[in-house]
Amino acid sequence: MAWRLGFDIGGTFTDFALQDVDTGAVVVGKHLTTPRDPAEGVLQGLDALLERARATMADVEHAVHGTTLGANLVIERKGARTFLVTTEGFRDVLEIQRQLRYNINDLFVDKHPPLIPRNQIVEIGERVTADGTVRRPLDPAQVKDALRACGEGGAESLAVALLHAYANPDHEGAVAALAAQLLPGVPVTRSAAVCPQYREYERTNTAVVNAYITPRFRQYLEALGRGLGERGFTRELYLIQNNGGIATSSTTARFPVRSLDSGPAAGAILAADIGRLTGDADLIGFDMGGTTAKACLIENGRPVRTDQLEVDMIGMRHGSGLPVNVASVELVEIGAGGGSLARVERGILRVGPDS
Repeated sequence: MAWRLGFDIGGTFTDFALQDVDTGAVVVGKHLTTPRDPAEGVLQGLDALLERARATMADVEHAVHGTTLGANLVIERKGARTFLVTTEGFRDVLEIQRQLRYNINDLFVDKHPPLIPRNQIVEIGERVTADGTVRRPLDPAQVKDALRACGEGGAESLAVALLHAYANPDHEGAVAALAAQLLPGVPVTRSAAVCPQYREYERTNTAVVNAYITPRFRQYLEALGRGLGERGFTRELYLIQNNGGIATSSTTARFPVRSLDSGPAAGAILAADIGRLTGDADLIGFDMGGTTAKACLIENGRPVRTDQLEVDMIGMRHGSGLPVNVASVELVEIGAGGGSLARVERGILRVGPDS
């Protein structure tokens, strides 16, 4: 008997669905999420589900996984100690941001601090123009000194975002090659690889977010892969992407930023599929979890998509979060899921997740 497996890690619960390929019968399961080690909760819940279905992982021919692990790492600031290598004179790009006020009525409006503090950003002398012409070549000796400083600072991950790298990524490639020699075992994210687009702040921040979550995400996928393998699973594990597509776990380990909101994106795809079954091309999709609630629009049978998502927005106001330039299903989220509790703090009624 062959099965298809799908599972999604939420902030409160991890949900499972196992479908018989021949009959279409579905067996579902639910297990409490284990935030300290997400793979533990997945494997425990999976063992219980397989026992109920009288199946084994060797019988699973297709497995797809959704998760908000990456977004949670950013929101909770629990990612890796990350360093940024950037062009001389552009050290403060993450601090300056776009100078936009997301709330013109708030005289004391504040923004999230960057994921990387200024003392973890190093500059190197180089310059590429907007058309890709090299105006100032790299100095390998200076690059090595900068990378050694990152290593001495305890870098667990490295982002490289050089000016106009979208037009000519050679300098970023050279820095990454030297980093592989001087910082073995430290993952490197090149901005031109993860976001080959102009606009320095957005491209730099996208690279930084990817670098920030890569070590923890990779550890999770490795632990999950080992656990599935020990249970007899021999096929490829696929992860839902922000745009609703899928990618292999090995690809996602390199670009986890593309799976920041993979679980909610899968919900949007499901809403569109239900609409096709019922003949409804225009829908509002609503996804209530234990920690958050999300909504999306389905137009002409397809989820509305965007080229940029914002992570950890303040009060759901556009421009308040950290911009990430990746193709995504457009979602609106509030931190008031099924596990929300109302409480009085200093005379003010507050409602938020506590599940």
